[in-house]
Amino acid sequence: MPLAIFALAVLALGLLAVVVVLRQRLAVETDQLEQRTAELGRTRHELSEAVDRARVAESQYADSSKELNASQEELAELNEELDEADTLAESQSAELASLAIETEELKAKLDKAKAESKPHGVDPATLWELELARSERTWRYSVAINPDDLSPFIAEADLLRLAVETEAAALRDEVGAFLTVDWQAEEIDDPARSLLILRLSHELLNKASRIDEPAVLIVTTETDAGNVVLRLKPTEEGDKIDIDLRDFHERNYCSNGLVVPSDEGELRVTVLNLR
Repeated sequence: MPLAIFALAVLALGLLAVVVVLRQRLAVETDQLEQRTAELGRTRHELSEAVDRARVAESQYADSSKELNASQEELAELNEELDEADTLAESQSAELASLAIETEELKAKLDKAKAESKPHGVDPATLWELELARSERTWRYSVAINPDDLSPFIAEADLLRLAVETEAAALRDEVGAFLTVDWQAEEIDDPARSLLILRLSHELLNKASRIDEPAVLIVTTETDAGNVVLRLKPTEEGDKIDIDLRDFHERNYCSNGLVVPSDEGELRVTVLNLR
């Protein structure tokens, strides 16, 4: 009996040892299972995040693809516009080349016409120089106090104005005419027009020198048209200048269409600017 009890006790102790060992192994495996479960949770979370990133990347890729397609379409349109611009530029270049040729031809025709239209013989510039020489001689011997004084007819002067004023001064000294000049016109660089205006001024001043009333020759420029207007007016208020301009027509002063005399309301002669 005691032996049986001892055997049972030994068996119980053995079983208890086995149970302890099993419990320890179960605790270890439980810990390992929990660690693996935690790792699996982390892995699932990381996988979920990776899936989300993949979806975002896919969406971005889709957007990028759309933008790329739109950019390719815009590039295609720009290429078409560039091709059209190149075609237009080539066409315009051809037109410009044609216009350049036409311009050269017109210039050649214009130069030829100018050459053909030039009067044969003495040109207006030469006649104007001769007229200035006459005006300077008139100043020296009819106006200047001392004929050896320095001449005012220099290159920087308004030579037309100086010549007209010399005509009036010479008439004052020679015949005692009460004449003055009020020059308001712009400077003229055309010898032909200068010569024409000087001779017309000389005619008007000579007419005015034969009357008793003091007179002033007013010379102005019409701003818009560039015409030069010569007007004779009495110096003193209430006076009237009785001069007939019909001989301007009778002598064909206005036959070339440049001179327009008028005695309606005032004594006025207009030299037209046909440029």
